Amino acid sequence: MMRKIISLALLLVTAVSAPAQTDVSIYTPGVTAEGVVYFLPKTILKITVTSTEQTYSPGEFAHYAERYLKMNGISEEERHSWQIADVKVEPYGVPDTREAYSIRFSEKSIAPLVCLTRDGIISTINVPEAIEREENQTTTAVEKSDPHEFLTEDILMATSKAKMAELTAKEIFSIRESRNDITRGQAEYIPTDGVSLKYLLENLDRQEKSLLRLFTGTTETGTHTSVFYVSPEESQKDVVVFRISSKLGILNSDNLAGAPVYLSIKNLRSLPVPVADKKKKATNSIRYCVPGRAHVKVYDSRATYCDDEVSIAQFGNIEVLSTTLLTKSANTKIVFDTATGNITSISE
Repeated sequence: MMRKIISLALLLVTAVSAPAQTDVSIYTPGVTAEGVVYFLPKTILKITVTSTEQTYSPGEFAHYAERYLKMNGISEEERHSWQIADVKVEPYGVPDTREAYSIRFSEKSIAPLVCLTRDGIISTINVPEAIEREENQTTTAVEKSDPHEFLTEDILMATSKAKMAELTAKEIFSIRESRNDITRGQAEYIPTDGVSLKYLLENLDRQEKSLLRLFTGTTETGTHTSVFYVSPEESQKDVVVFRISSKLGILNSDNLAGAPVYLSIKNLRSLPVPVADKKKKATNSIRYCVPGRAHVKVYDSRATYCDDEVSIAQFGNIEVLSTTLLTKSANTKIVFDTATGNITSISE
């Protein structure tokens, strides 16, 4: 994520009488002195659904599969189906406009480097922005042979589909017989080196599988990803987050063409109730969040797709970090979790 980097050196207060401390105050538009405004995050749930789409196309000779190849249960009708393969729930941060603060520094204080996310959530202090690298992902396409390129002249000259199916079946049995002869050492010609032998056997397998598809048909499988966002305010139960249709795939929650998939959120109340503390009202402090925990489950009438615990900023407490860590004698590096507001590391 691109970050907006702000050097607070540009925001030094010029008044000589200003106190030598960092001033952090609750932000109110039009009232706050010139400075940097940052937000604490509000956690929303990012629900990533991976689904698979399968399309079955019957083969040209599907009707003759049992007669010539003794293959039972070969369908002659096209089928199309969807199913859920995986559901992942993770915290995702958006600015909490109720938790906005401003920072300004005096002339005698250190002016640290503050990094904000693109939408203003505090990310790091005194940590140079890391260069995000994107790895190129290469997808290798699996080559599929066209069965028709292996049809012999006799098969192509046949006057009926039944005759073509019969001759194709005989060609399949001939390929199998040739492979068996080679593996048993009974063939008239057998390559002497292993590479050539492997290539020959692989070519026979490819021919057989291609011709078999004329009887068994083909099944194409595609993977699709859908993302949904839910804003948890408190414990919730049986919330329809999306729907699934075996024919149409993943649908929005308001599309009644699919069966509902539910979300339940339980606030585990993992933190003690905060006690009023005068230090939290002090201006020389930086706010951060200690997130609470929630039990999250995604399910429908047939299965549970996700059952996990997630950190939620708004289920936790707002705490303070003294800006004495940012004096000239210290160069403290602080990293915040932009999804939950928690401090992930503090180092010199």
